[in-house]
Amino acid sequence: MRGLELEPIRAALAARSAADARATERFKRLENWRERLIAEGEPALAELARWHPGIDRDAWAARVSAARSERARGGGGGAGRELFRALRALFATITR
Repeated sequence: MRGLELEPIRAALAARSAADARATERFKRLENWRERLIAEGEPALAELARWHPGIDRDAWAARVSAARSERARGGGGGAGRELFRALRALFATITR
């Protein structure tokens, strides 16, 4: 074991750690956008449209409205998850 090269192992672990950190950051960014859209509604949607001008505002407004209604009823689930999935898809097309 003493003859084992540790540097390639350290480099692989560091690369994996960096990739995990980027994935965590992406998740937090998406979660932040979802929470803003649900809490703020139209102002947050307008900002999202400024950042991503090609979005279908009507479809996004419907998603946000459904998630806001769901949250107001105290329910958790479908609409909020759908909004998160849509955000993930939107950001994935832009960052690739």
